[in-house]
Amino acid sequence: MYLKSVDNQPDDYCWWRDPDNCGTQQTRDHLFKHCPRWKVQQAQLWARVKEETKRGKRKWRVGDLLADERCSPAVLDFLRTTNVGRAAPPVEENWDSDEEEEERAVAAAVVMREEEEEPGG
Repeated sequence: MYLKSVDNQPDDYCWWRDPDNCGTQQTRDHLFKHCPRWKVQQAQLWARVKEETKRGKRKWRVGDLLADERCSPAVLDFLRTTNVGRAAPPVEENWDSDEEEEERAVAAAVVMREEEEEPGG
């Protein structure tokens, strides 16, 4: 819903929908409990939450799940394995090579040296 309100998405329907389009409004509840795309990951999440807290999926509001520190490892694994919550490609795809990083560091050092050598600098 938020991404639609800031014109980042054309509608507020689940963007993880399968080709048949689940047609459901994308909410935290939908993603963590009902989205057919993540059934396996949801089952793993809720099994871990129940093991840790002795409370099943039906006993949780998603806001409470996110606030309960005992659930954090399971929630983070769910987010990591589904990419739910990511607006950009996975971090690995954005990493620069060591060579590019070194080139930028050398260029920055040269600029700093030049600024130090300028009169009044």
